[in-house]
Amino acid sequence: MAATGAVADMVCRIQLLALSLEYATGECRHRGGSGSTQYGVEKLVGTNYKYWRMCMEAYLQGQDLWVLVSGADSEVPDDIPENAEARQKWKIKCGKALFALRTSVSKEYIDHVRDVDSPRKVWETLERLFTKKNTARLQLLENDLATLTQ
Repeated sequence: MAATGAVADMVCRIQLLALSLEYATGECRHRGGSGSTQYGVEKLVGTNYKYWRMCMEAYLQGQDLWVLVSGADSEVPDDIPENAEARQKWKIKCGKALFALRTSVSKEYIDHVRDVDSPRKVWETLERLFTKKNTARLQLLENDLATLTQ
């Protein structure tokens, strides 16, 4: 069982690496329709969260912005004179990451992240929104399934 998990983890890492290389060479493009962003990531429309997450993570890694989401550099440096330059660089990187994240979310979901002030919080908000188990939705689907089988 542990070997299966390790293989799945390795496959995921290889896919992320491949996507990072595609972004670096400019070869990654949306796989259908006109819902892609200017940098080739498919817009998040609700039904494609897992794919969007993989592509966006690869894009942010390729742009050296993933540290703002992953936690390694997710907080703005303290506002003290010694950190002035680091703080300014962080704000620029933060702006770039927020731009990439917000412009890759469809109009239907943008209100959830419009006023969120950090890339990490945007990521966590979207993750919570699209991975939660909605019991009301599950009940509705169960009722629909029961109706179909009768």
